[in-house]
Amino acid sequence: MSKKVAIIYLCWSDEPKTYLASALAGVINQHYPKELIDLVIVYNSHKPDEQSYISDIRKSVENNKEKLPRTTILEQEKNLGYVGGNNVGIKWAIENDCDYVFLHNADGSLDKAAIENLIKEMEAREDVGVAQSLLLLEPQRTSINNAGNNFHYLGFGYCNLYKKDLNQAPKDVVEVGYASGAAMFMRVDLLKKYGSLDKDYFIYHDDLEYSLRLKTLGYKTVLIPRSVFFHHYEFKNKSNKYYLMERNRGIVLLTYYKLPTIVLILPMF
Repeated sequence: MSKKVAIIYLCWSDEPKTYLASALAGVINQHYPKELIDLVIVYNSHKPDEQSYISDIRKSVENNKEKLPRTTILEQEKNLGYVGGNNVGIKWAIENDCDYVFLHNADGSLDKAAIENLIKEMEAREDVGVAQSLLLLEPQRTSINNAGNNFHYLGFGYCNLYKKDLNQAPKDVVEVGYASGAAMFMRVDLLKKYGSLDKDYFIYHDDLEYSLRLKTLGYKTVLIPRSVFFHHYEFKNKSNKYYLMERNRGIVLLTYYKLPTIVLILPMF
């Protein structure tokens, strides 16, 4: 395999302090050839009352420069959100002739065969537009975080097989409702042709919208379970989170449902 992949590690605030070391270790340990990987670290700024961690990022990269693939650090002046930050990395990947993009959540790390297995399966399946790794809960690694997201007809997205035992995960590539943005694998040629993540979403359900966009164009969305991503996941109740999720599921429905369908589901909505 000779395809070039950009791993986009998006982080903000003090996330690098807690998670960067394990994320870098995951990139360093990849079986896929180092010369075909670009690590793009997008630091999405920090909270007004916090210090910047950009110097810590630069120091960690410098300390590991002999082991890391080519690494680019893109510091942002303000928090662009999940969508805006990742789109900065996607733009870099397009401009630097990458074939694939892997969206790497700040609070996770890659299994050593993750990228290799993603590329192997995507190269064998031209009808697949976007894929995701199997997400396992960190640190136990025996419980599922996400085996492909489900899409509820009222616009909600949620994790499939959440907290189920690892042995319940699919063993082979399987179609899913939509791919999780925590560990999403995207084709650069499709990003060029059909656009990046929708900037109107900021965060939440943007991965749902992108998957639906490709599905309406005839592409499949799949889980590749031989690619594993370890995720420090915890569901948090935040008012702003619920606002954005409610707003964004409405945008999804207005974008992809016909008016008669919207009228039909309005009482349930």
